[in-house]
Amino acid sequence: MMINIMRYFPTILVFFLLFSIFYFYNSDLNKKNESRANIIFNNLLQNKEASLTIVENDTNDILDFKSDVDNYLKKKKKRYFWNLLK
Repeated sequence: MMINIMRYFPTILVFFLLFSIFYFYNSDLNKKNESRANIIFNNLLQNKEASLTIVENDTNDILDFKSDVDNYLKKKKKRYFWNLLK
């Protein structure tokens, strides 16, 4: 009798632990704690966001984009790999 109990003890222990974790995770206490933490975090985030200064955009016309693709393709060295396999 004792051997049978000891054989199934790890399985029973695992199921008990999984059940208790699942029960706590879905409990009202856990949901209340999570919502409180979210409210506190959102309040802190809004306070920090309100204290940020807005910087004006001074990056107009700094970069000149050139379309040199045609020049690159003309200067690109031709490869003859497939001609070697003929």
